[in-house]
Amino acid sequence: MREIEILDLSAEQPNPAKPFNGKFHHKRDKHGRIFMRNPKTIDSIVVHQTACKFGPASDPVKKHRRALNVSAHCTAFQDGTVVIGHPLLAYVFHGNLLNARSIGLECEGIFPGVMIPGHEMISDLALAAYTTAMRILVEQARALGCPIKYVLDHRQSSASRRSDPGEEIHRKVVREFAVNGLGLKTQVDLVVGDGRAIPRAWDPDGHVAF
Repeated sequence: MREIEILDLSAEQPNPAKPFNGKFHHKRDKHGRIFMRNPKTIDSIVVHQTACKFGPASDPVKKHRRALNVSAHCTAFQDGTVVIGHPLLAYVFHGNLLNARSIGLECEGIFPGVMIPGHEMISDLALAAYTTAMRILVEQARALGCPIKYVLDHRQSSASRRSDPGEEIHRKVVREFAVNGLGLKTQVDLVVGDGRAIPRAWDPDGHVAF
């Protein structure tokens, strides 16, 4: 298995912020500059699946640079590359009402909400990228003064993200790695806005159906 590659492109984010496809990725101040949060207010990592695979496959540099236009602080690619696309203190629109308190991690791939028994979809290389990204985000955020304690799922803040990030990512990245490996905590019953709690199908501590 190839070594995980870490790319920090966050310094390339234009500031004042510029829209991509007509939309801004960031909350902005009155001068149009990216709003930077007080690190003491950031206590969580929110995990997402991209629900797509990025291309072009023939141009990995171009593919990885697409992380600059993903609305999440970090994107972990299935080919073993982790790209930090936004400053970790930046207010990025990634998790609805969880934006203010969290850092967003996108895991590249298309995954079902509930796993098909015996049919795992995450490769060893992709999992290594996802978990490496989680570790780096926790370490770097804490170094900035963020009291990172929790790992949350996008599902918890959006009704339209019922399968985000999906059972397999929750089990392997959230539960097995972030909780059991890094000591973070889930908040399985937390719901903000029109989100949904973490289901029993994903987590043994869950109390609701998928």
